Amino acid sequence: MQEHILKGTEITLNKKASIKAPFCKISAAVRRGHEVCGDSAFIYADDEKAIFGVFDGVSGEPSADSASTIAASTVLKELKEVKTPTAKKLKDALSKAHAEVNEGYTTALVLFVKKDGSYMVASVGDSALYSLDSGEIDLEIPLGRIVSKGDTIFRFMKFRNIVKSVVGWASGGMEINIQRGKLSSGNILIAATDCLPDNLEVEVSEFNVEEQSGKVDLGRIIGKTRDPQKILDKIYETIRERMSNEGRKQRGKYLLESKLDDLGIIVFSYSRT
Repeated sequence: MQEHILKGTEITLNKKASIKAPFCKISAAVRRGHEVCGDSAFIYADDEKAIFGVFDGVSGEPSADSASTIAASTVLKELKEVKTPTAKKLKDALSKAHAEVNEGYTTALVLFVKKDGSYMVASVGDSALYSLDSGEIDLEIPLGRIVSKGDTIFRFMKFRNIVKSVVGWASGGMEINIQRGKLSSGNILIAATDCLPDNLEVEVSEFNVEEQSGKVDLGRIIGKTRDPQKILDKIYETIRERMSNEGRKQRGKYLLESKLDDLGIIVFSYSRT
């Protein structure tokens, strides 16, 4: 059994961790972008399963760092003894975190992967989960509620999605999105707080966002690299550089409007045993 918790309350600049298990490799990083780091993450693996998650404390609210730290610690504690994931068990873990976070708010994206490749993901908020399969990148879960072409009032908004729900008892009830999947050997999952999609190029047309995930840009950043640590390092350095040069840049139909933020990211690589 191996585990690491990257706590926002303990991060002064950045922190990284990695795990190598019989059926997977996992690399994680959290980087401070604000005065206080609101992002946290955890990674866990044993011979039968891997569990990992990213948590984005809501900036501008008090105790964003402790909210994400408490949520990450609580969810890991609740799930690491679970052998087979169910929607109820993931929802119960997030509900426990919801009750424990009594000041501040945080989003949450949690994955439970069994050694046979089957996985379940639970999401509250707008953190992103990308999958990489045979060179194709896809966005696996919605980024909050997507600002679409029909939302004319939002046409000139800087942000492309609206957070519908957060973890933290003062926010009321939670909306938990549950999805299932099955990995093949060599498949890669990338979980990240909204700093990643917010600092990727999106496809636009007449000021409307046509494709908000940034998956084409992410594919260019990753290239042919398939080692999780090297993928993480490429993404980390690219996003760090973009955040240090904030501003709107457009080339053809691709628009980048970089945003300074905390970054939590995990890259998971599956290999069939």
